[in-house]
Amino acid sequence: MTEILSFLGRRISELRKKLGFSQQELADKTGFKRTTISSIERDDQKPTLEFLLKFSQITGLSIDEILQVNSNKGKSLPEKLDSLPAEKDMSKAYEIVHEVKDYLQHLETEHKTLQTKYVNALEDLKKLQEKLATLFDLRR
Repeated sequence: MTEILSFLGRRISELRKKLGFSQQELADKTGFKRTTISSIERDDQKPTLEFLLKFSQITGLSIDEILQVNSNKGKSLPEKLDSLPAEKDMSKAYEIVHEVKDYLQHLETEHKTLQTKYVNALEDLKKLQEKLATLFDLRR
């Protein structure tokens, strides 16, 4: 939870600016003081749940979107890898790296399974070929 809170002030500032609100306009809309908004954006003060709910209501963003809890959810692995160099939150970068590792292990396991099936199919084919050869020899 502290990882989320450590960037939350910057995130609120970024969203506020993106939506075109000044600190005073946001203060007027949320009922919080401009100095409180400033303190939150500087990470001098952590936002309360009440603030986050009002911010969510005003901006139309979900709490998950504000907190970027699921920012990589639903993205393909290549999309996640593309975002890795720009990822400033090391916990998310670490999460992506582990996902790549897990994916590679999955591919290796899948490769071994396919290789085993291929070898078994070749053996079955060889046995079938021998039976067919025997049948043709018997018919002559």
